[in-house]
Amino acid sequence: MAKIRIRIGFALQVEDPDYPSVFKEQLVEKPYYAELMRDFSVNWQPADKAIDDINLRHEISILADSFANKNGAYMRYAVIKGTKWKIESIEFPHPRIILSIGGVYNSEK
Repeated sequence: MAKIRIRIGFALQVEDPDYPSVFKEQLVEKPYYAELMRDFSVNWQPADKAIDDINLRHEISILADSFANKNGAYMRYAVIKGTKWKIESIEFPHPRIILSIGGVYNSEK
């Protein structure tokens, strides 16, 4: 298994200080060491667009810290070699977290 350094993006719900009881997403990135568990493939999905979509099929495992355990439901993407990849699914076999990585993550920001 290959070991890599990644960052995981969490979309935390924070209260807007100007508008009480109104919550918005705040993206927070945390660094982790990860093990590449399954290196499936990269699929090109042709579409009716100028640029085709790319889907990565990998599973990575991180050692869960208290922040990741508490905020696992808010994981949105993993930054691998400078590209943000969306997290498709999450498993929690203690003490690790297994992430299935899919296509490129697109955010509004």
